[in-house]
Amino acid sequence: MAVRAEKPVPAWQRGRVASWLTTVDHKRIGILYIVTSGLFFVAGGIMALLI
Repeated sequence: MAVRAEKPVPAWQRGRVASWLTTVDHKRIGILYIVTSGLFFVAGGIMALLI
């Protein structure tokens, strides 16, 4: 019995979040890096206010 490999799904057919999280585009990775650092900065600020 042969097993067929699944064809890769083009990025435009995936959801927006999935295409952002599975990208290899260096510009998108940089944007994700900046957004993530901003979110952790805000989370740290909120935690600092709670202390």
